[in-house]
Amino acid sequence: MKEKNLVIIANPCAGREKARRIAPKVAGMLAEVGCKVTLKFTQAKGDAREFAKEKGFDVVVVIGGDGTLNEVVSGLIDSQNNDVEVGYIPMGSTNDFARSLKISRHWRRALKTIISGEAQFIDICRFNDDYFAYVAAHGIFAETSCSVKQKFKNLFGYLAYLIRGAGEVFRKNNYHIKLELENRTIDDNYALLAFGNTRSLGGILKFKDDVVAMSDGLFEILLVKNPKSFWQLSRMLKRFAKSDWMGDGLEMIQASKAKVLVEKEMLWSLDGEKYMMNENIEVENLHNVVKLIVKQ
Repeated sequence: MKEKNLVIIANPCAGREKARRIAPKVAGMLAEVGCKVTLKFTQAKGDAREFAKEKGFDVVVVIGGDGTLNEVVSGLIDSQNNDVEVGYIPMGSTNDFARSLKISRHWRRALKTIISGEAQFIDICRFNDDYFAYVAAHGIFAETSCSVKQKFKNLFGYLAYLIRGAGEVFRKNNYHIKLELENRTIDDNYALLAFGNTRSLGGILKFKDDVVAMSDGLFEILLVKNPKSFWQLSRMLKRFAKSDWMGDGLEMIQASKAKVLVEKEMLWSLDGEKYMMNENIEVENLHNVVKLIVKQ
């Protein structure tokens, strides 16, 4: 990490505004190990993406939630900054991406990983002209992840999602899904459709390392039926606990490309950010396009 030209991109609102306080400390500690450091705070949506497009940096350190990380990754891909390494200090409410790569939620430990770790390539997924680092979801909980206000997250953190999401479970959720895969077409009603490259979803659903790999050229498609009874819901929850994704209204498929045929406007959550889609959606795994610093 010595003598690296490094930019810190921090969302000052993240982590109940903890990111604003620790970012200068992180900058100072990286300067102490010999890095040339530039610190940039975001002020509006899209700032992190634009900052990441700038040339001349060896490393980008992200201090914020998964949405901020998404913008940085998107900016790097847009500008073809494939050689830039990314360090992540998670400050979000769920931090699913950090959980997947075993990056500590404690900022000093995460910083230690950035200083002494090594960069490995990971897959990122294209969603029409946008990208997601770990999940694109439509249906149950998608609205929850998009609609929790920053002020509410600052007050309650991860609990904000649980409070808002609890009511979703008891609503009748049926969304008509038309999905084209390379060797199959799906046309049915589901409570949830999710494309993911993650081992953690919402901090609740866990995927084992031998099920999900972050750099295998594939994404996972999770399809969840609306439970017809309390007993089916109970069986689903047991399967969730065992990471068993086949049966009782659950199905997981691996693919490198997929197409969603959009009949009417669809609300999507891309890494926790809201997207409204009125056109067909092409999803594609971009294999090993980003270098992320992880533990040795």
